[in-house]
Amino acid sequence: MILIFIGTVLLTLPISAKSGRFTNPVDALFTATSATCVTGLSVYDTVNLASIVEKESSGDETVRAQVAAVFYNRLTTKGEPSNGYLQSDATTAYEVGHDPSADEVHANSPYSTYTNAGLPPTPICSPSIECLQAVCSPNKDALGKYYFFYFQNDKYTFSETYDEHKAAFS
Repeated sequence: MILIFIGTVLLTLPISAKSGRFTNPVDALFTATSATCVTGLSVYDTVNLASIVEKESSGDETVRAQVAAVFYNRLTTKGEPSNGYLQSDATTAYEVGHDPSADEVHANSPYSTYTNAGLPPTPICSPSIECLQAVCSPNKDALGKYYFFYFQNDKYTFSETYDEHKAAFS
């Protein structure tokens, strides 16, 4: 067993006697942070979604939890308004290496969450513990309510409908 301190959190990572490698380090992280995932996502999908929340939200706990709720709402909606599409520019930015153009986010590529429903094939960054916690405990008031958000100058606006969303930045 290996002990690692991250800030004030102590992680204990078990080592497999067979392989001599770590076993389930992500599970150890979830145990160490006392996060109970209420969304029903697998650990891998939780890390994947948290990586998107990491890139799309500010350092504010409330904003992270609301952004996590928006993406969870989009992910689990089979019909309007999102049809299961996350519509995150950050996933395309990960693939192209810069802020993507409108054509790039709508391109037929594995990381375009505008053309592919669901999560991208892999996480787009290493998410912080705070973003993992936000995905595990999204804002309860925003769940099933907000499907859109817009941010400018560190101000986030959350909307229930696409019309409200368009009005937020026009």
